[in-house]
Formats: sequence, C-alpha cells, structure tokens
Amino acid sequence: MLTPQLIPELAFLAPERLLILLVIPVIVLVFRSIKHHYASVAAGLSVPAEFRPRRMNHTVVVLVGSVHRGVLEALAYAQSLHPDRLLAVTVVSDEEQQERIEQSWSQLDIGVPLEIVHSPYRELVSPILRFVDELDARYENSVITVVLPEFVVGSWWGQLLHNQSALLLKARLLFRKGTVVTSVPYHLEG
Repeated sequence: MLTPQLIPELAFLAPERLLILLVIPVIVLVFRSIKHHYASVAAGLSVPAEFRPRRMNHTVVVLVGSVHRGVLEALAYAQSLHPDRLLAVTVVSDEEQQERIEQSWSQLDIGVPLEIVHSPYRELVSPILRFVDELDARYENSVITVVLPEFVVGSWWGQLLHNQSALLLKARLLFRKGTVVTSVPYHLEG
C-alpha cells in the first residue's frame, strides 16, 4: 500500500520501473477476475443429480419480409420441428404493404397463420422484440424459436448488401431468455 511516507522513497525509481510496479498488480487482478468468471460459468453449467429439464411449450415464429422461396424453405424447416404452435410474422409500415403481403400469402395458400405487426418508421427489431414478448406472455413454460430466412448471394461483397436487419435482430434476441434464433439460409443460384 502506498503511504505518504513511501511516496518520497519511490521518487528515486525510474518511471518505467514505477509503471511496472503499477501494471503487474493490475494484470494479476485481471487474470483473477477471468479465473473467477470461468469458475462461475462452470458452476452454472454443472448438472446436479436431481436436475430435470422443464417441459416446454414450443412456439416457432418465422419472420417474413416478403413471400419468396427463402421464406417457403424456412417455413418447411419450421414445420419439420413439430412445434406446438407455428406462425409467421411480418412487419409492415403502411396498409398498402400489408395488402400486398396478405395477398401473396393467401395466393400461395401456405396454411400458416400470418400475423401483422405495424411499424410506421419501418423499424424491424423493436416491433419483433415486443411481439416475441407478447407471445411469450401468452403461454406458460414457452420456448420461442425465431426462424430467420436469409438468402445467400454468391459474393462476400454482395452479402454485405443484404440481411443486416436479420443480423441486428439475432444480436438482440441472443440475450433474451427462453428464445432460440435459427437462420435458414437460401442460396441463390447464379
């Protein structure tokens, strides 16, 4: 501990030696914190003898921006999970957009209910988070899987132009308890 009596005695130390005296304890504290973190993660993941996973009600939500092959593939994947409930959700900014997607949905006779969420500012993440919260409140012991159809183009630079909203949504849903996020890629040919 640095006391007022020691400060004059440390004045003879070169600045680099003084820096070492300060940096080494900080490094030790950081390493101890990391060790404590790993120990707490290991304790949280350990399985006591009496542990049994809870019975879950599984709801799968497929995010629909527009009706295309990637969405249909994502719906087929979602159905293969055999959930208790399967539905699709779309976020629209106006009535014209809503009419277009409802017309496309009914023309293909998809057989999965489509829920409409309104967002006048074309924001996707917050309305979907609210929708998932409301859905979670409806059912006890629910696990919600959000299926994100994503199309994959042939080049890395082309990929940068697409699916950024899905990336943001995945990042936000990652920290939501009781939620699984699955991307279903659809590879575009040519």
